Amino acid sequence: MKKLNVLLLVFVTIAFWGCRTSPNACFTATETTVNPGESITFTSCSDDAESYRWDMGDGTEATGSTVEHSYSAPGTYLVELAAIHKNERMLDRTSKLITVNDTTEGPLYITNIRVLDFPETKPDGSDWDTPPAPGVPCPDGCPWPDVFVRMTISQTGWTFNTSTFDDVNPGVDLPISWDLSHLTILLDNRNWNVQMRDNEALGSELMNEWVFNPYELKGNGLIRLEEGDFIVEIEYEERK
Repeated sequence: MKKLNVLLLVFVTIAFWGCRTSPNACFTATETTVNPGESITFTSCSDDAESYRWDMGDGTEATGSTVEHSYSAPGTYLVELAAIHKNERMLDRTSKLITVNDTTEGPLYITNIRVLDFPETKPDGSDWDTPPAPGVPCPDGCPWPDVFVRMTISQTGWTFNTSTFDDVNPGVDLPISWDLSHLTILLDNRNWNVQMRDNEALGSELMNEWVFNPYELKGNGLIRLEEGDFIVEIEYEERK
């Protein structure tokens, strides 16, 4: 009789466990490619699971059918879900790769400078270029200025001058531009002084200037400097 009871217990146990269904692990992610700090929601869609363990791939673990997580560093992370049946006797695992973009900005280099506009006369109404003395011909072709752009980093005194466009009539000759893409002019995160100047026989005359930090104005590869009728644009690109 005892043997019969033992056999019955064994058969019942086998039947009980044989009827249990192994979990089938499954989960979704709201995003699989993000920037550092952006949150992702992971939601289990597992069948026949009663508890959930998550390995987020960055040393972080979590529990629950739905979890939120963000990554602070760029890279590729393997997120794994363990879907677990009651009493942890059966489980199934599944995983997804999450890519976190490298948003670290490389150094910025100036590629082009354009003069889009400037007034036809000086602020006092006089011509940009005038004869050096009454009755003496104007050596530079009055009244239009010979335009170049000077850039200076205020903290270091580093200075760069473009070439000169002679006798620029703003109503006819603009825009004028300088292709600097072949040079390595680093757009430093410092205060810059940018000047439009009129190249004269005995020196150069200031037409207009701007003092600014380019990192406060930059956006989409372009910095626009504007004051009254003076407009200058600086193009730049990231080089990693």
